[in-house]
Amino acid sequence: MRNLLIALFLAGALFSTTSCGVMTVPPGEVGIKVNMVGGNRGVDETPIVTGRVFFNPVNERIYVYPIYAKNYVYSGKENEGNRNVDESITFAARGGIAFRANVGIVVQIAEKRVPHVFAKYRQPLDNLIVGIVHNEVRDAFNRHAGTLDPLDVLAAGKAQLLDGVRKDLNEGNLGQDGFEFSVVSFTDNPVPVDPNVQTAINNVFQQTQAAKNAEQAVLTAQFNADAKMAAARGDSASTVINNAGDAEGNRILRQSLSPELIQYVLANKWNGAMPMVQGSGGGTILDLRGLNK
Repeated sequence: MRNLLIALFLAGALFSTTSCGVMTVPPGEVGIKVNMVGGNRGVDETPIVTGRVFFNPVNERIYVYPIYAKNYVYSGKENEGNRNVDESITFAARGGIAFRANVGIVVQIAEKRVPHVFAKYRQPLDNLIVGIVHNEVRDAFNRHAGTLDPLDVLAAGKAQLLDGVRKDLNEGNLGQDGFEFSVVSFTDNPVPVDPNVQTAINNVFQQTQAAKNAEQAVLTAQFNADAKMAAARGDSASTVINNAGDAEGNRILRQSLSPELIQYVLANKWNGAMPMVQGSGGGTILDLRGLNK
């Protein structure tokens, strides 16, 4: 009888220790309970928040999933992303011009949607980032870059492209599943896949900059001439600005010239010679050569 009681006690103790599991869900993560048997088997829709969790290891499994923001770079560089694989994003602008870019993202899963993500994909978040998320990011870039000219991808349209991709990801399939993208960025400038395209783009940028420099030189010369004429008439600094150049010249001058600078020009640049005027009919010719001595 005594031996039977001892055996029953040991069996009860063994059952109690094996029928109750304990684990701790760390901060920044949630627990997912999976029922293995019974009518409600499957993933429990309610996530388990941070703290100690008791469960039945015979019938239940607890998986931990992160909800903190994850920063990842899809890159072809050795010191970024997955060093063993070129994960850079390739996309095409208008006209089919292909670009390759290293793209950084910051993504996390909404806490309430973690059980859904786990049940649907059955993979850790890190695996999803290098798999399905990478594919969705690439597709979003192709959708939005296809509406932009190649030059816009490298200049004026870059911010528009990145904002469009981030919005697309948050409102698309991944966003509906619970993925939240707070950042989508280029870690460096996109590069055309075809080197000849890069050379052509560089030439266009150089020509554009040269044209801007020439335009600025013309506006500066026009302003100097107008300032000297205004000084001869005794005009104020504000009058000099209002009369300098055409409408575009006025816009540039108002942004870059202060009244103090105008006064300096009037005091130091004009040599006191009156402008020589010749004219007949409907035209007037200003001889400003004496003003530049």
